[in-house]
Amino acid sequence: MKQLHLYVDETGQDTKGEFFLVAVVIVERNFREQVERFCQRMESQTGKRTKWTKTKKSIRWSYMERVLQAEMQGMNVKIVEFRGIEMRYQDMMTQALYEVLRQFSEEEALRVKIFVDALSKTQAKQVGAELRQRLQSTRRPGRGIWGLSVRGMRTEASSALLRLADALCGFARAVVQKEPHAMVLWKRYGHRLHWIEARQP
Repeated sequence: MKQLHLYVDETGQDTKGEFFLVAVVIVERNFREQVERFCQRMESQTGKRTKWTKTKKSIRWSYMERVLQAEMQGMNVKIVEFRGIEMRYQDMMTQALYEVLRQFSEEEALRVKIFVDALSKTQAKQVGAELRQRLQSTRRPGRGIWGLSVRGMRTEASSALLRLADALCGFARAVVQKEPHAMVLWKRYGHRLHWIEARQP
């Protein structure tokens, strides 16, 4: 059975409902090592080593442009945007993941592992249970998601793919706030990101 790994981060809790963005890096398990090595190489070439907010702007944009230019087999990215929707953090994370995962309802049977930055064990258990319940109705014989687990990650240092999700959150936030350099990259490469407007569940 095909397996997908999702690496997830968010930004916008500080905006008090103005916006909340979730970046989801989706990697086919068979390509995970290849994609992770690519991300590590991009970090090495640009000097990026830390979280987006702690990285010099020149390094941020160099790293992001290299990532967006590349067409990596086995990887795609989705950004889920909440605008003016007041929900608990955990509920928004669950809804964002559901918006992404329900798009796989017509795919061949899948197993999914989800890694979320800073999600506690209790939250991961609750998010996983809610997603499995909601996705059950989308399954058909040989189609949809038949196995799902959610795990919280304490730090981006443990995974270049989680650091990529963090960087994509920073980039998406800069696009929403119309930062000039971000808008230049968005006009060039925005078509490579699948932007989803979240709905109230």
